[in-house]
Amino acid sequence: MQINDNYSPGAVIKRRMKDKGLSQKELAELMNTQPSHVSELIRGKKKITRQIAEKLASQFDGLGASYWLNLQNEYEQMGNSLRRAETSSSQLIAEYDSIISVGELCRHFGIKTKSDSKKLEQLYEKCNLPSTDSLRQQSKFLYSGMFRKSAKKGLDARMLATWIVIARNAAEKITVEGVFDHNALTELESELKTILNENKDTMSRLQTTFSKHGIRFCKVPKIDRASIDAYSFIDGDTPAIIVTNRYDHIDSLAFNIMHELCHVSRHLTDSQRQNISLYDYDNNSPQELEANRYATSALIPDDIWDMASPVPMNPYII
Repeated sequence: MQINDNYSPGAVIKRRMKDKGLSQKELAELMNTQPSHVSELIRGKKKITRQIAEKLASQFDGLGASYWLNLQNEYEQMGNSLRRAETSSSQLIAEYDSIISVGELCRHFGIKTKSDSKKLEQLYEKCNLPSTDSLRQQSKFLYSGMFRKSAKKGLDARMLATWIVIARNAAEKITVEGVFDHNALTELESELKTILNENKDTMSRLQTTFSKHGIRFCKVPKIDRASIDAYSFIDGDTPAIIVTNRYDHIDSLAFNIMHELCHVSRHLTDSQRQNISLYDYDNNSPQELEANRYATSALIPDDIWDMASPVPMNPYII
C-alpha cells in the first residue's frame, strides 16, 4: 500500500512553489542549497530536518518551521501505520492461502493489485470471504450441501475449498423469480428433459426455467485439482445447483443436473445433510446412489433400460 502523495511534504512544497511561481533552481538559490537537494525533498528522498524547516519557513509566508517539522512527522507516522497494516494483511493473506488458493481467487475475480491490504479489501468485496476461523472449522459456508465429484483424482483440499467459495459467490448473486415448491418437481423435471433433449440455447433456458421454479442455477468454470462436476445447497429456502461441465457434453450436463435435482428434492431437506465434509464425501453413500438412479431413470425411463442389451454400461454417458 502506498501513501497518498498529495499529503507528502514534497507535494506540499511543490504546491507552494507553484503558488509563488518558483522553479526548483530558484527555490534552491533562495534556500542557499543545491537544486538536487530540493529535488530530493520533492521526491521524498530527503527528510525535512530542523535546518531545512527553517529555510522553508523563511520562503513561504504563514508556514513556520514547526509546520514543516510536524508535516514530516505526520507523514512518517502515516507511513509506519500503513506499513504495519500491510504486514498484518500479508500475514492474513498467508493464513488464507494455507486454506484456499488466494492466487486462484484473484485470477477468477480479476484482482491484480500487488498490495496485500488492497487485495484483502477486494476479496472481501468481490467474493464475501468468510473469516479464516470459519474456514478452518469447516463452517457451514463451505461444507453445506451435496457434491458430485471425482472419487479418485482432483481432490486437492485447498482447490476444492477454493471452488466452493467461487461457486457459492456466483449462486448468491442470482435472483430467482419463483418460489421453490416440492409439489412442482414433476413439472420441472419434464421441462428440463425437453430443454436437455433439444439442446438449443441450453444454458440460458435452464437458468430461466430453474429461476421460474425458485432454484438458483449457474455454471462456474472448473479449476485445476478440483474435480467437481456439480454442487447443490440450500440458502434459506432457496435451493442452488451449480455445474462445471468438467466433461463438456450434453449427456454429462444432463446427468449432473438431474443428479443434483434429486438432492434438492430428497436430501437437502434433511438439516443433518447440511454439514457434510467435502473431503470425506462418500460417492457410494445411499444418497449418492439414489441420486444416480434418479438421474438415470429421469433421462431414460426404466422400461427402456430394461430393453437394453445386458452389457456393461456407463450411466453417466447416456
